Amino acid sequence: NDVNAMRSDVQAAKDDAARANQRLDNKVVSHVRK
Repeated sequence: NDVNAMRSDVQAAKDDAARANQRLDNKVVSHVRK
């Protein structure tokens, strides 16, 4: 139903945001180490 579809969309958005944050963290860490 619509609510389940909305929840899965929200979860996917959260996963994307988490991956984006992880990439940013990795970039910052690699710059700091040099």
